Amino acid sequence: MSGRRIVSTSQAAIWALASGILCTPIATRAQETPASAEPEGGVGEIIVTAQRREQRLQDVPVAVSVISGASLASTNITGLQDLSVRLPNVRIATSPGSSLLNIRGVGSGINSGFEQSVGTFIDGVYRGRSRATAAALFDVERIEVLKGPQTTFFGNNVIAGALNITTRKPKFESGGTGSLVYSPSDGEYGAELGVDVAVSDKLALRFAGKAFGMNGYVRNESIGKDEPHNRDAVGRVSLAWEPTDTWRTDLRVDLGRMRDRTTVEGIHCPADPAYGAPRGTCARYLASGQPVDDSFDYHSNNFGSRFSYDYQEVALTNSVDLGALTLSSISSYFHHKNQTLSDAAPFPVPGFGGGASATVVNYREDFSQYSQELRLTSPQSGLVQYMFGAYYAHERLDANQYIGAYQGPFGQFAGAPYTAATPVAQHVTALQRTNNWSVFGSLTVRPVDQLSIDLGLRYSHVRKTINRSFQYGIGDSIPEDGAFTPFPQAAQNALQAVLGGNFGNFGNPRKIDDKLMPSAKISYKIAPGAMIYASYSSGFKAGGYGISPVTDIFDPETVNAYEAGLKASMLNNRLFTSLIFFRSDYKNLQEATQTIVAGNIVTRVSNAARSRSQGIEWAVDAKLSNSLALHADVAYLDAKYRNYTNGSCTVLGSLTPGCIQDMSGKARGFSPKLSGSVSLNYNLALRDDLDLRIDPVVYFSSRYFQSATADPLLEQSGYAKVDLRVGIGPEDRKWEFAVIGKNLTDRKTASFRNQFAGAPGSVWLTPERPRSIAFQASAKF
Repeated sequence: MSGRRIVSTSQAAIWALASGILCTPIATRAQETPASAEPEGGVGEIIVTAQRREQRLQDVPVAVSVISGASLASTNITGLQDLSVRLPNVRIATSPGSSLLNIRGVGSGINSGFEQSVGTFIDGVYRGRSRATAAALFDVERIEVLKGPQTTFFGNNVIAGALNITTRKPKFESGGTGSLVYSPSDGEYGAELGVDVAVSDKLALRFAGKAFGMNGYVRNESIGKDEPHNRDAVGRVSLAWEPTDTWRTDLRVDLGRMRDRTTVEGIHCPADPAYGAPRGTCARYLASGQPVDDSFDYHSNNFGSRFSYDYQEVALTNSVDLGALTLSSISSYFHHKNQTLSDAAPFPVPGFGGGASATVVNYREDFSQYSQELRLTSPQSGLVQYMFGAYYAHERLDANQYIGAYQGPFGQFAGAPYTAATPVAQHVTALQRTNNWSVFGSLTVRPVDQLSIDLGLRYSHVRKTINRSFQYGIGDSIPEDGAFTPFPQAAQNALQAVLGGNFGNFGNPRKIDDKLMPSAKISYKIAPGAMIYASYSSGFKAGGYGISPVTDIFDPETVNAYEAGLKASMLNNRLFTSLIFFRSDYKNLQEATQTIVAGNIVTRVSNAARSRSQGIEWAVDAKLSNSLALHADVAYLDAKYRNYTNGSCTVLGSLTPGCIQDMSGKARGFSPKLSGSVSLNYNLALRDDLDLRIDPVVYFSSRYFQSATADPLLEQSGYAKVDLRVGIGPEDRKWEFAVIGKNLTDRKTASFRNQFAGAPGSVWLTPERPRSIAFQASAKF
C-alpha cells in the first residue's frame, strides 16, 4: 500500500481527477503522493475500490465521478445539490415531499413511497430515504458518484446509480483540521473542526463537528425576513481499533440537527392567455389591490416554509483476515425524523377559511432502519478472484401528511352546516414495514495478463406491508395533529365525489417482489496505460405503495444496461482521458406526477412501460505544466420514454377533463442533453514557502424539464455559471486563506418548479443561489 492513494471510484468518466475544481489540483496531488510512486512529470498511481477491493483505476471497467473531501471543503460545497450541478448527467433537487436524485435522466419522483433509484451509502451503509441526503456531506474523505445500475455490490434498488460516500477515519497520530467560512452577501457561515486522538498504537479516535447556516438571499415580503434561513449542526465520533495485524474495527456514531426556513417564489400571475382568465389564488391576488410581483426576482410572498431534520446513525465495521480470505461485516442502525412544511401557493392572499396560505403541505416522517451485511473476499492475486456475501435490512416508515386545500371554496360541497368559507384539509397516514434479503457474489477470471472477465450475480427478496388511512376534515391555518377535525362520514363522502381520494387501506396491503440480477464485464489492455471494456448489468427496484390521497400501487421496475468505454493515460501520465458510451433500457419505470382534480392537486403513481437512457460521457485531465492543470468533464444524454401512453398531462392539457398524455418519444425530467464543467488549476509560487492558487470553473447545462410531463411551463432553460476560487498559503497547506466566488455571472436558475393548485398557468419555484462571495480560512495541525 505504500506510495498508493485509495480514491475509490467506479467510472472512467472523470478518472477521479477530472471533476473540474472539485478534484484536487494536479500540482497538489503530486505533493500528496510519495516520489517513489509518481512517474516523472506525472500525477501518481490511483487506487480505487469500485468493486469493493483495491484496484488500479485503469483496470476497473466501471464508470464514476470522484470528488475528494479536501476539494469539497476548499470549494465550500456543503450539500449534494450544490455538488450535483457541477457533475454531468447528475441532478439533485428538493420538492415538498422528497428530494429528487437523478443520474443519466433516471431517478425517483415526487412521492415519499418510492425507493430511491439513486442510492446513498455512507461507509457502505445504505440510507434509503431521500431526505437523508440533507446531512450527507460532513467530514468526508471522498465521494464516488457511480453511474448506471450497481446491483452486485450496492443492492437491488440502486437501479440508476449510487452516491458512495466515505467519511474520514481516525489516524494513529494526533492532529486535526479546521476551517471557517463566511459570506457577507447572504450571511452564509460554516465552522468545522476534526481532531484525531491516538490513544495507543492500536486504538485511535476522531471527533468532528460542524455548524453551518445562512441568513438568506430571497426577501420574503410577507414576513419581512430573508430566506432560506438555515441553522444546522452535525457531529461525529469515530473509533478505529486494530488489536492484531489481521483485525480492524471501525465504529462511527453520527448525530445531526437542522432547523431551516426554506423559500419558494410564485411567478406567472397573470398566466399566459392560453391558460384562460386568471383563476383561484392568482385571480384573488390580482383583485386584492396589492402591487403584483410575479417575476423571478428573489422576492417572495408566503407565510414561511420550513424544514426540520434530526438523525442518528451508528455503523460498526469489522474486517478480519482468515488466512487466504477476508471476512467483513457491516452492522448499522439509522433513524431520522423530518418535517417539511410548504406554502405551495406563495402569493400574498389568504386561503378560504382565513388560512395564511391557499395551499399548505405539511409532511412528517419518522423512519428507522437496521441492517447487516457479511462479505467473504478472496486474495487479489491469481487466475481467479471472488467475493460473495449476504445482506438483510428492516425498515419502518411512519408517514403523516396534511394537505390544506384552502385555494377553493370546497367546504360548500360538504353540505350543511359547512359553507364555502370552511377550510378543507386532507390527512393521509401510512405505516410501512419493509424486509429486504439479498445474497450476492462476483467472480473475476484473468486467463491472460491483458484480459479480465468479471461476472456478478445478486438475488433480492423484498417484502412490504402497509397500513394506511385517509380523511377529509377542517384544518387550521397549518393543518397538523391537534389542528385537524375530521368531517362526519357523509360530508367526507360528498367531498370525495368532488375532489377524489380513497378512504381506508390499500386493497392488497402486502407486496412481495424478488429478482435475480446478473452482470458481466470484459476488459482488455490494448497498450500499456490503455484499456477498453464492455459491460452488461441487470437492475431491479421493488414495487410498492404511493403515499398520497389515492391508493396507487406500483409494480417493480427493471433495467438492462450496456456500457462500453476507453480509459487511457498518455504522455508519461501527464494526460488522462476516458470515453464512455452507455444505453439503459427500463421497463415499468416508476413515475409520480401531479394532476388537477376540481382545482385540487392530486399526486398519482404509475409505471411507464418502457424508457431508454443513452449517451456519451467524456473526460480529460491534462497537466499542461508543473503549475497549470486542465480538467474537462462533458456529457451528452438522450433520455426518453419509449412507450408511455397513459402519462399525466401538461398544465395546459389538464384543462381538458379526462386528459391523458401519450409521453412516448418525449424527454424525461431532469435530463439535459448537454451538461458538464471545464476548469483550470493554477499554482503560482510567490516565494519558496508561499503559493497563490487560482481555480476557475465553468459548469453548464442545456434546458431540461423539471417534471415527468414534458411541460414547457415547468422547464429550466439552459445556462452556464462561473465560479472562482483564489487562495494563498504555504505549499504544504498548513494554513490557507481563500476568497470563493460562486455564480459570478449571477445567472438565475431554479432547482424545482411545480404548478399552482386552482390557478392554471401559475408556477412556484425554488430559486438557486445568486452571486455570492465568501471568505475562507483553514488550517491543519
